[in-house]
Amino acid sequence: MNTAGSRVKSAEIAARGTAFGVAWFESQGGTTTLVHGEINELSVPLRAPRNVLVVGSTARGLDLLWMGDRYVVAWSEAIGGAEEVRAVEVDTSGVPAGPPEVLSIDDTLDSALPDLTWTGTRLIVSWIELEAPLAHVEVARLSTGLAREGDVLGLDPAGGEQGPPAIRWTGDTLVVVRSPGGDGGLVSTAVGCVDADGDGAAARISDCDDGDPMRYPGSQETCDGIDQDCNLEPDDGCRTCPDPEALAAIPFDQAWSPRGAPTRIRTAWTGSVFGVAWLEQGPGPFEQLLFRTVDKRGVPQSETRALTTGETEAFLGQLIWTGRRFAVTWGDSEGYLPGQGNEVFFQLLNLDGSTASSRLNVSEMGVGFPSYDYQAVTPAVVWNGSGFLVAWADHRDEVTLTEIYTRLLSAEGQPLAPPVRSTAYPDSARRPSLAWSGDSYGLGFDLGNRTFFRLLGPDGRPLTESRFIDLGSREPSVVWVGTQYAVGYLGEPTECNIDPCPMLVLVDANGIPAPAPLQLGGGYSTSLDVVWSGAELGASWFEQDPFVPREQFRLARVAMPAGSLLGIVDVERPAGGILENQAPLAWTGDAYSLLWRWVESEGVPPHAYRTAIRCCRDLDLDGVSLCADCDDADPLRAPGLAEICDRIDNDCDLLVDEGAGPPGAARGLRFNSDSSLLWDVVVGADTYDVVRGGVASLMGSAGDFAQSIGRCIAADANTTQASDAEWPQSGDAFYYLVRATGCGEQSGTYDEAAGGQLGARDGEIGSAPAACP
Repeated sequence: MNTAGSRVKSAEIAARGTAFGVAWFESQGGTTTLVHGEINELSVPLRAPRNVLVVGSTARGLDLLWMGDRYVVAWSEAIGGAEEVRAVEVDTSGVPAGPPEVLSIDDTLDSALPDLTWTGTRLIVSWIELEAPLAHVEVARLSTGLAREGDVLGLDPAGGEQGPPAIRWTGDTLVVVRSPGGDGGLVSTAVGCVDADGDGAAARISDCDDGDPMRYPGSQETCDGIDQDCNLEPDDGCRTCPDPEALAAIPFDQAWSPRGAPTRIRTAWTGSVFGVAWLEQGPGPFEQLLFRTVDKRGVPQSETRALTTGETEAFLGQLIWTGRRFAVTWGDSEGYLPGQGNEVFFQLLNLDGSTASSRLNVSEMGVGFPSYDYQAVTPAVVWNGSGFLVAWADHRDEVTLTEIYTRLLSAEGQPLAPPVRSTAYPDSARRPSLAWSGDSYGLGFDLGNRTFFRLLGPDGRPLTESRFIDLGSREPSVVWVGTQYAVGYLGEPTECNIDPCPMLVLVDANGIPAPAPLQLGGGYSTSLDVVWSGAELGASWFEQDPFVPREQFRLARVAMPAGSLLGIVDVERPAGGILENQAPLAWTGDAYSLLWRWVESEGVPPHAYRTAIRCCRDLDLDGVSLCADCDDADPLRAPGLAEICDRIDNDCDLLVDEGAGPPGAARGLRFNSDSSLLWDVVVGADTYDVVRGGVASLMGSAGDFAQSIGRCIAADANTTQASDAEWPQSGDAFYYLVRATGCGEQSGTYDEAAGGQLGARDGEIGSAPAACP
């Protein structure tokens, strides 16, 4: 399946029903690529192989696993000097679900040779952690999306394991086998084999609280302030949601108090924690830029780190997460007198906030540029999967007004080209916002109190002319929503008079805006932010009525691709005090997350709060919302559904297959040799019967199966295979039929789902003398 002239290494295979996924590393022309394909049981390719992503030449230790609806591929490669374990999810076509995730936990040690197993709800990964001169095995539990859950388990941390681990899930126990160095032979460890509270979830691997039988992954949340389903979110989707289609605004969890009085705040979600960057009064005369990580409850997960000194004036730009690192942009008057100049800077940060790259002066003008005041301001940044594009506004080429400039940076934060001028107008272009579609950048910007949009190529140079979006508008926020761009901005439609309204316009892949924008809220609004959830668009803003003493953060949901308004919610907050008019919005995979500032009383420093806003949607479209559904990812499971024989609790009453009928029809009957038959697994079946009949007899009796059945090939077989070495006589042929038995020894059917003699075969075959008992 590989490309001609290429070199293949580390091939791996995983079963998916009657098909097999195959993954390998393919090297050609100095580039190493992770490739994925599928074959059938005869090794015939089911599709052309797909290049998933480019990896480093040091990539090794490939492992592949099927998780029921997608594959996961894991490997290790050297990143930044140390070897790390990485993984990516791909669908059956080989399309990755997103960028690869780093699974190992210490980027200063070599982590290698991963092995995967699937528990049915959780992915378990193990690897070798090398800390010279010793090595040991690490085991981690992952949720869907490859987010790490709980602590990483280290086995024999003082030992000397040299061989790669092998892990398998038995149903309630994780077995880890590894080979110590020297003459230690093989060592086997059973992990999580104790279920102390009897809830069916084993300790350490499946359960977050093995002392409480109501707390385990997959448990239904009840509205009691307790995290029943072990996802660190109490009461998320609990069953008292009053309106299945309404937004439920959860009160703030816990105040998060920076060391001073925060002003501008930016946030980025990693899948496990928030990165937060903010400005506050520094030790010097000006505000400085600070960074730390916090969890969903607001509890700090890293130390506060200062990115600027406070001796010069700093201006916060944007904070993003690449899947491996944070990237932050800001402006700083370093090298200039206050108010006389400003540069744009860029830096990469690790998960703990430590620096992952040197600080880069992106605008790169330097002291002594022409005599007029030099200002580089309002930086934005976007990640394209392999590098960054930074945009900002500044004076250059002795232009008296600001223009938008962009600059490409590598994945390591190094410049790939000089700055590129992306606008050219006789007015001030400012406040750029960027989004990456996969083959082009969308750039929104202000120009003389008007909002414009244009496409940029992969090199950052303009592909199209700028398109006018709206007059009397400003502060665009651009996101890519799968097939088109969405541009949020503050406009001034007629009904808002001179007060800015939150607006949204869709822009197609050619950069052409829709003729009719969507108004989201009322007038006197600021701080608009938009995010893409993967299914719908969220937009938040601060709204204040100048005639009524009311100020409120609001969030709107917008359906895509239609661009229609689904609903608006007012974000709950404490009574009294002063609400600060800024609130960065993020999507955490199951909720919108709003960070906002609130001043309790005059003279008291403001604090930052987080509000999670969930929607009781019906994700699996089975007619029951996630607030009342025991499994809103499976349309075959919901309260009120009838039980069918499939080993699943269809009606959500904690009983499986009670009162269900017999198993369904068997499919996929085939020969894989002259005498060996195979068929597909019938869900809910315990055993199978296989009968053989003569085609000539069946045709001669006008389709009477009772007369044509000649032999029971297998009775009560507990596998999906049987054998028959006998051959038919000349001029005749054999036919074979299979039925399943299960759900209380109920016999299934010999009939096929496509019809045929529906309702006739079972009775006729049952009366045949040669039928299976």
